[in-house]
Amino acid sequence: MSDELLTQLTRISLAEQMVASNHIGEGLNLLVYPMVSGVIVGLGYEREEAHRMTAIELLRRRSRALPRYGQWLPTSFRDGGLYVVRKVDGLEHEQVQMQVASLSGALQSARELLT
Repeated sequence: MSDELLTQLTRISLAEQMVASNHIGEGLNLLVYPMVSGVIVGLGYEREEAHRMTAIELLRRRSRALPRYGQWLPTSFRDGGLYVVRKVDGLEHEQVQMQVASLSGALQSARELLT
């Protein structure tokens, strides 16, 4: 997964104040959701791909290695999507973008959790 893609999605999300997302392979979708002070970064399966893992299996995997996966919070969207999300705080767009850019290793952990 490219750091450049995450940076680009963050930039779009903050500038447009809308969710920015992209399919990254293996049925996974990367999304960035803007907030008043920061963003939420999510990785997971949209409704059409959510059959790949159940919420119970996701919770079990996460609990087996909580120190590694604990910062990623499982969530099930109303439309049936299944994601792990992580909040990135910051008031200034540049500050948020710098913090998001440092999530490369954490996103790899999230991917391991989901696949």
